[in-house]
Amino acid sequence: MELLELLKIIGKYRAIIMVLVASSVLFTVALTYVVEERFESSALVLVRPQERLSFSGPQGDKETLDFPIPRVVPFEAMTKTVAEVIRSRTVAAEIVTRLGLDKPSVETVWWKIWKRKIKGFFADVWTYLKYGRVEPSDPRAEATELVQKLITVEPTKDTYVFEIKFLAKLPEVAAAVVNTAADVFVQYNLDMSHKESGATREFIEAQVQTSAAAVAAARAALKKYQESHAIVELDKEVENSVNAVAALALERDKVERDAASTKARVEALSRQLGIGAGGAKKDAPRLLAGGLRDAVMAKLVVAQSELESYGAASLRLHSTISQQREQLEGLPEQQLELSRLKLDLAVGEDTYRFVRKAYDQARIREAEQTREIRVIAPAIVETYPVRPVKVYYAGVALALSLVVGLILALFFEYLNFTLETTSGAQEALQLPLLASFPHIDA
Repeated sequence: MELLELLKIIGKYRAIIMVLVASSVLFTVALTYVVEERFESSALVLVRPQERLSFSGPQGDKETLDFPIPRVVPFEAMTKTVAEVIRSRTVAAEIVTRLGLDKPSVETVWWKIWKRKIKGFFADVWTYLKYGRVEPSDPRAEATELVQKLITVEPTKDTYVFEIKFLAKLPEVAAAVVNTAADVFVQYNLDMSHKESGATREFIEAQVQTSAAAVAAARAALKKYQESHAIVELDKEVENSVNAVAALALERDKVERDAASTKARVEALSRQLGIGAGGAKKDAPRLLAGGLRDAVMAKLVVAQSELESYGAASLRLHSTISQQREQLEGLPEQQLELSRLKLDLAVGEDTYRFVRKAYDQARIREAEQTREIRVIAPAIVETYPVRPVKVYYAGVALALSLVVGLILALFFEYLNFTLETTSGAQEALQLPLLASFPHIDA
């Protein structure tokens, strides 16, 4: 069909097209005043990897959410972890509890009341068709599921900033849900860090007291032996051997303390997961499920792997120390006893210094407020909804009505068998034209 013929058809049915377009646009715009508005609020949360403070040795790899971050790390892994934690059922349930979203709202508009009843009726029918029965609804579970469905977490491109969004009928609810989700996420990370640091600090505190008592006892025994046998110093070669054994013993004690600290952390994580002694399952805490449970489980696996490596290192050091001690057994009796006492004192002092540093570090770790996660832009109550946007609806209605009007015009023209021109009559009748009457105005 040529463009000229198409334009003629459009001109012929322009009244129908114009009425269709105008009515569609007006009806759609009117409909936007009936459709419930949806408001969206968003907050920005910064998840920044940090280095743990250390008084001994070089700084380790950075961490985020207490997970080690190696030099090269897939950014998607951290992104998915943060998103799953925030969108987990546990966080959603805590939001529902804090804001009371499971409490039924009271409708006063009659058509909204009937709308809710009709919607509930069809929902029950669909549930019955799927499962063959309809159980009483749980408002808390429904509200939790709705929060999980409507909350979204998206990272900004190539940054550690995450945007939490939520859709709601009321702008106040949308802002409250987003801010509560950010607060719960920050508090969860802080609580988990403090629980693990507290378990480590309690263990090291006991070790400090034990080490101090051991140093005092070793110093008193050495002084008493020196005074009673009038012997003060060891031979240079023997002293070097004693220092070597002391260094190995210090390393062994360090490994064993790290193993004990890791064991305490494993037990703390197991309690959070509801795992008892021997791997027996117990009731998990209410605030640990879904994405949070997966995150804690991953940390537990890492801690158990570290515990196994510490055990292997401890066995190796015990064997080496035993061999070194056997070499000292051939010394004279007084030299042997003095070397043993000096070795005990040297090991005790080194152990006390190391444990004291570890204790100070654990206290700082437990006391410090987390700087890893912070809300840098809390949600605000939006003035305008994200939908429906009236101009968008009107534009879509305009485009669709034009297309429908054009299709109807072509369809009506296809069904129209009226002969309107002399050329059309000749072509349809296959007869020559003998004469024609000119158009005469009445």
